[in-house]
Amino acid sequence: MTFNRPTATMFETLSDLVLLDLSSGWVTRAGGNQSICTGQRDRSRAWARVIYTAYGRKGRAPQMVGLAYPSSVWGPGRCIALWETGRAAFPSRPAVTRALADPAFEPAVAKAARDLGSYVVADP
Repeated sequence: MTFNRPTATMFETLSDLVLLDLSSGWVTRAGGNQSICTGQRDRSRAWARVIYTAYGRKGRAPQMVGLAYPSSVWGPGRCIALWETGRAAFPSRPAVTRALADPAFEPAVAKAARDLGSYVVADP
């Protein structure tokens, strides 16, 4: 196993994922606010456990396999968190895994940095 070598992995799910979109009005209707996506993680985890109990367990309809939520790091970004009930949607192997330092991956890393308004710092 290699440590301290950041990688990017790409995969395509084998089926659609049913996710609860926490950027929708659902959070407000459920009595919450957007701190669920940006606040303390212990509070977010508590909400996730309650949501899982209500919507994620097998036998519940519709069975959601996770949550979609706004990134707290990059404004327009989206993140997903999946429960074990979404495991069947994953292939046995990823489509590709590349080290971020791989020269073949350099154009994609540079483009991502530009799109984020950031920059890339090479290892010394």
